[in-house]
Amino acid sequence: GEIFATLFGLKPCTLLAHYEMPGYATCLVEKALKPMFDEFQLEKQGFELWKLKPPLTELYKGGWMFVNKRHERYLLVKQIFTTTSSSINTVDIGRALGYPLPYGKYTIQYMDDTESKERNTCCVPMVEYTVGEGNFDTILRHFDQYAKLWQKIGRNLTIDLSEHPSMEKWFMAIKNGQKK
Repeated sequence: GEIFATLFGLKPCTLLAHYEMPGYATCLVEKALKPMFDEFQLEKQGFELWKLKPPLTELYKGGWMFVNKRHERYLLVKQIFTTTSSSINTVDIGRALGYPLPYGKYTIQYMDDTESKERNTCCVPMVEYTVGEGNFDTILRHFDQYAKLWQKIGRNLTIDLSEHPSMEKWFMAIKNGQKK
């Protein structure tokens, strides 16, 4: 989902990394993303694909970046993800990745409801990030941008707020006409 959003300019970049299996991202890049990158000549269309280097590999072992050079946050992405400084600000990382901020302990997921129904399964997550309290309007605007992009390819995206009780309560109040 994040690669799709990066391709269409919604997101400045996609970080490909797996905390428990560092080789996963490299395998994904070598078997899927790099062949697509080459076949569709994505470099000529303003995209970059590169492996992270220390000190970022301390946080994202085996990490790769898929980057949209035409995105307004491209310079921030380059600054954050090519740094040689050992002090890396997680807020800057979140901003470079295009997530609503601030970070927090609550997980938000965008689910491909169409694929869930096609596969007859509970849920198919496309995007996941963590947020804190507040900024609910910003989070919904972010989700709405993604939902509109998914609609363009005939897919229905839903938001899972079950891990964020106060936002879920706020959202249900709006949905039920109790708030505006």
